[in-house]
Amino acid sequence: MKDDRFAALKSLFMLSATFMVICCLGYSMLPAGGNGFPLPMGGDEEEEELMQIRKQKYIDLIHRAAPGVNWRQVEEKNALNAWYRQKNIAGKTTTSFAGGAFNAVWYERGNDNQAGRMNSFAYLPSNNTLYAAADGGSIWRTTLPTVAWTKVADNASYNSYVLGAIPRSGTGARLLLSSGTKIWRTDNNGASFDTSAGISFPVPWGGNYIYRIIPVNDAAHTIYCVTFGWDAGSWTARFSLYSSTDSGLNFNYIRNFAYNNSNQLSFHTPLGSGTLYALGVSSAASDTLYAVNNSVVSTAGVTTSIASGDNLVDMKSMVSGGVTHFYAITGGTHIYHSTNMGANWLLKSTVGPDNSIILGLSAQSPNAVFYGNIEAHRSTDSGANWSLINTWGSYYSAVATKLHADLRDFSFFKYSSGAEFGIIGNDGGAYISNDLLATVSNLSMTGLHVNQLWDHMTSPADTNIIIGGSQDQGLQATSTGGGSGIITQQQVISGDYGQMRITGNGNILWPQYPGGNIYLYKNLATPAYVCTWSMTGTQKPNVGWMLATSDHYTSASQDQILIGGGEISGDSGSYLVRLTLPTGASTVTPFQYSYNFRLNSNNARSGIAAIGISKLSNSLMYVAAEDGTFFYSNDAGTSWTKTAAFPGVYGSYLYGSTILASVDSVNKLYYGGSGYSNPGVYVSRDHGVTFDSMSNGLPPTLVNKLAAYSNDSFIFAATEAGPYIYVKAANMWYSLAEPRTPVVNWRSVEYIPSIKTVRFGTYGRGIWDLRMDRPISYVGINTPKAAADYTIAPNPARSGAPVTVFGLPDQQITLNIYTTNGRKVFSGKTMSNSPLTMPDLPPSVYICEVNDGTIRQNSLITVN
Repeated sequence: MKDDRFAALKSLFMLSATFMVICCLGYSMLPAGGNGFPLPMGGDEEEEELMQIRKQKYIDLIHRAAPGVNWRQVEEKNALNAWYRQKNIAGKTTTSFAGGAFNAVWYERGNDNQAGRMNSFAYLPSNNTLYAAADGGSIWRTTLPTVAWTKVADNASYNSYVLGAIPRSGTGARLLLSSGTKIWRTDNNGASFDTSAGISFPVPWGGNYIYRIIPVNDAAHTIYCVTFGWDAGSWTARFSLYSSTDSGLNFNYIRNFAYNNSNQLSFHTPLGSGTLYALGVSSAASDTLYAVNNSVVSTAGVTTSIASGDNLVDMKSMVSGGVTHFYAITGGTHIYHSTNMGANWLLKSTVGPDNSIILGLSAQSPNAVFYGNIEAHRSTDSGANWSLINTWGSYYSAVATKLHADLRDFSFFKYSSGAEFGIIGNDGGAYISNDLLATVSNLSMTGLHVNQLWDHMTSPADTNIIIGGSQDQGLQATSTGGGSGIITQQQVISGDYGQMRITGNGNILWPQYPGGNIYLYKNLATPAYVCTWSMTGTQKPNVGWMLATSDHYTSASQDQILIGGGEISGDSGSYLVRLTLPTGASTVTPFQYSYNFRLNSNNARSGIAAIGISKLSNSLMYVAAEDGTFFYSNDAGTSWTKTAAFPGVYGSYLYGSTILASVDSVNKLYYGGSGYSNPGVYVSRDHGVTFDSMSNGLPPTLVNKLAAYSNDSFIFAATEAGPYIYVKAANMWYSLAEPRTPVVNWRSVEYIPSIKTVRFGTYGRGIWDLRMDRPISYVGINTPKAAADYTIAPNPARSGAPVTVFGLPDQQITLNIYTTNGRKVFSGKTMSNSPLTMPDLPPSVYICEVNDGTIRQNSLITVN
């Protein structure tokens, strides 16, 4: 039996698999727009599977949490809270952030032309509209054949495999979506949402989710909902089936199915049919085809025809000439055809093996079958023979007419005229075909803003140059990124790229391909390949996915970075390595420091997870291990000391993903990472000897990256729960989200002083700029200190409730209250030691100024 590793990866948490494009190391790369894209390493599908497994393990690693804490459920709650917060301020444009600490405006930057993965589709002939769900959790629509994408929703992290569309009166439509364990419906293209009733998950479990929404064409206009959750009776995971006959307002439970892996049961309804079918396969029993009519489940057929070892399935169906045709790919390798309601299945061909192969079937022609993994294949003789639609590499010279690699969905629909068309989803967006995939057209050339970024950078020498490292859409670059509009970027090289660095006064780019493979480019306006350097070692950290990197500050013109190994001679251990590109050279020179961080980590088996170095003194260096162990050096890495007193390291579950050395104080640094079972950010004021929590106001989430304003008065965080800012004067984190910003994973952040912009990169909605319309400053008031000679109580105070100034002689005083940027929000007179009613103020931290003839030292008050 084929190893079923990928079935397990797909089943519990609906994390879409990522096929990696494996690049040869040591080729000459043409500038952007050229055709020198690397070929896969022999197209080795087993290597692709190993890369996929590494990525999944990396995702699990960086979301480290205590036993019993499910980070996915935590992030679902964060997304729901964000949705409610944005709903409450819908229609408003926020320009004041962090309790009035500064004014700014958000701008979506895109890009416009490098779409990410699209997973599922729905189409309504009544309004000629195609609906599409992106992997990052956003929903989109366009009319056909003229394409003009419009965002429906990105206000929640929607399950990109759950998308149902039903017609309403006239040309109206109701969309049914899922986020977490709820079904959401909208009748106005995302302007407002309501939840559906009836779906339940009696046993709390981290693997509970909505699996599919499937409308059928019966007299009752039934909508079926399939869930996957823990079953109290069998005490195992089970599929459950629900139905709605009131357009999705309420769902009623029908039954569950005895399959505990989401790839063992595949649901499909023929286009225009009133019947839902489900094919269940099991290596331990006969395989069963179920039919669901009018919310009643019956067994259509039981068979032993399917190979006994096949334990996963993808099935499609259609009706032609009164015969229902079923095709199924089982075990990632066998393609079967049945025309007698599943009693017998004829083996048509053997492909793969590849557990992530998906199947497609024409809605009109029973002989037109398709399958896809890295590349797409078509058959016109019921799967007996197959032809390749196009090689994955041909996409780069014909983006408009060739399929991108890594297929996610084949869906077939009919226009109101009755003509059939197919929609194909892959890691490069959405495609359409009107001739059963003999030819295809890219629907994602412009306007589908679903770029999935691992990292991004802006050139310090020219802020018009913006580089993005994406999920399977490669390294992307533009030299015209100024202004505030949507940018376009050219793909420089294919694959996944992250942990990027820019050196040499903005002249050399160091992007990383998974596994510690560094590709160097010069002349970033039109990137030109220089060379490649690859990390070796038998114990690469981060399960061999993206290895930690850092700048290495020597001189502005020096081309050096740091990377966390690995071991450069191929041995075991995790060592810090300095990479240097000598002036004019085309070969990188590595230098390995002598300290084995893996051996010295708290659990003696954790490699380097994050690296930091002070801009103020490059002798001060920092390293964090995968288990949260923190190390510091004050002699440029010659010797290292492990932090002894760290609240949250010993007995905690911190994965440290980012280290930010202060730009204001030589001994201060910030350390962030997984904050599900401990604070997500810490601060050290003594060069890493001790740390304090710095997480007031920050939800439990993963902190991906930190950046600082020029004097550390503000720290910016890209987190899985959204964009955040820390206001030092208030000792508080604030959300930077507003109704226009997407609820997605915010992966990267940088502050660009010359244009007063905080630039974020997201995994699913591209780049977003927070443009400050004036310098951040405190206006006309003194900085608060703890040594004020009076006390304001209660503190925290309740908005609209009384407060009292204690500790001064009985006399009339004036109490002025300011936001943290100096905007006065209240002024009132009272007697000291007597109450004064506060105004209704938004929850925040405010500065209090007391005047009793002498302006007293300012203090802080928190309003809840």
